Amino acid sequence: MSGMIKSLTNVDGLEGKYDNISLDESVDAYIVNCQATKTVDFNDPVEEGLYISFVGKNNAHSPDYPDYPAEYFAYHCLVSLIPVAESHNQIMLSKNGKMQSIRIHFPLQHALTKNLIPSHKNSPFIEFDLYESGWQMPLTGELLKVAISIWESQYQGTPRRLWMQGKIRELLALMLVHETPNSLVEQACERVAQKPHINWTIPMLTKELATNECYLKQAFRQKFNMGVSSWIQSYRIELAKEKLIYQDQTITKIALDLGYQSSSYFAKVFKQQTGLSPKSYRKDVIKN
Repeated sequence: MSGMIKSLTNVDGLEGKYDNISLDESVDAYIVNCQATKTVDFNDPVEEGLYISFVGKNNAHSPDYPDYPAEYFAYHCLVSLIPVAESHNQIMLSKNGKMQSIRIHFPLQHALTKNLIPSHKNSPFIEFDLYESGWQMPLTGELLKVAISIWESQYQGTPRRLWMQGKIRELLALMLVHETPNSLVEQACERVAQKPHINWTIPMLTKELATNECYLKQAFRQKFNMGVSSWIQSYRIELAKEKLIYQDQTITKIALDLGYQSSSYFAKVFKQQTGLSPKSYRKDVIKN
């Protein structure tokens, strides 16, 4: 059993599910979907190796890394290369806080380790400096759907283990084929996806991509039959839908996180796009 799951199962004040799934003799996946009934802290030791983590709802944070709050990791796919084992890594989870994660560990010498490190030019991952080597990208689309199905699985016993083995391999396959976009439009969309909270304008995007406004506008019209600003608005609303369904954040926080200056303006735009207010959308989807 992994150190993390062993620590979690020994902590009073946590409720949820924990799975340790072996993919082969040396590769294990650790699946956590829990909530704290009181503020808790636990140790999260890691062995050396390559770690691929898919994080969903997340209120857990490490006081050893104050520059990386809990929301930094929520709904992200993270790849970390740990050259030396870390026996102590304190994690804190506040009362009612939730933690959803799928962590897959590959030994450094494993045949797949080199292939899974997102260092090639077409990788959608961007570097971050939390560990010796690390990369991250937003957890969205098919990756998010598969991850959520794992956290919400109700299978038990042998069927659960076999089903999860298949789903975890599906996550890895999707991650490997998820490449950095090549066309101008795809590059622009990826910039927005990486930083949806920025109030992107056409001049900002053209400068970022070293192109001109006319060419960018034309490319978006040809690809989506809509303008750049309209696409950005639609994309933000799609992200808002995911957050309203899968996250417990307030509507105001979701609005601010997506770059809207106020919750009232966000609600106006959301209703124009969907026909429902954010509150009604969340209520209707969860009810159904």
